Amino acid sequence: MSLKEKTSFRCGHCGKDFEAEIWSSVNSEINPEMRDSVRSLDVFKVKCPHCGDTELVERPFVYNEMQKGFMIQLIPNGSEAEVKQMLNFFSGKGGEGSDVLATLLRRTSDLQIRLVTTIPRFKEKIAILDEQMDDRLVEIAKVLCKTIASKGEDVDAYFFRNPEIDKLCIGFYSPKNQDSFYMELNPEIYDLMKQSYSADIEKLSEPTIVVDEKWARQFIAEHPKE
Repeated sequence: MSLKEKTSFRCGHCGKDFEAEIWSSVNSEINPEMRDSVRSLDVFKVKCPHCGDTELVERPFVYNEMQKGFMIQLIPNGSEAEVKQMLNFFSGKGGEGSDVLATLLRRTSDLQIRLVTTIPRFKEKIAILDEQMDDRLVEIAKVLCKTIASKGEDVDAYFFRNPEIDKLCIGFYSPKNQDSFYMELNPEIYDLMKQSYSADIEKLSEPTIVVDEKWARQFIAEHPKE
């Protein structure tokens, strides 16, 4: 379902309080007109009625694109305890209804649920979904690209389609130097990851709810290739 709720906000520009309706859940089958708003992140924006300033608000949010078998749950800046609680729910250890959902996930390989804790990661999952790619393989490919491009520097890596060249890319951001750069994601790299790891992914007995760099590195370590 799609849900809206009225919430109180304090404007970061003028400091005045106001109430506004904001989406907490969007189902693209019920509200197909919201697909673009989700991708542009307008769904997270609120406008102050006092000064007219618009802010991007990080709020818990669920996006369902069931026709593609995908659901993305955003828990902004989720603590380890909050993420663990959600994982327990999806694995059948989270109270009423949890066991039913967990059984459904195990039986329905076409239904993918992902948990993210930041809006940029939410946007990245949407980008991968739109390209009809497996985000697990993308994360593994990102680890490889990061190893090549970062030269040992600690950088954050993001998947996106670069509109200027209309190509899939991996973007890198260095918190230390506060600069960014990108490299094209050669389709051959993704195809190689698919050939190397798809069979191992299919053998996973539990649903993979959190798919990020940490998951990818652990998966690579557990499935070494020659």
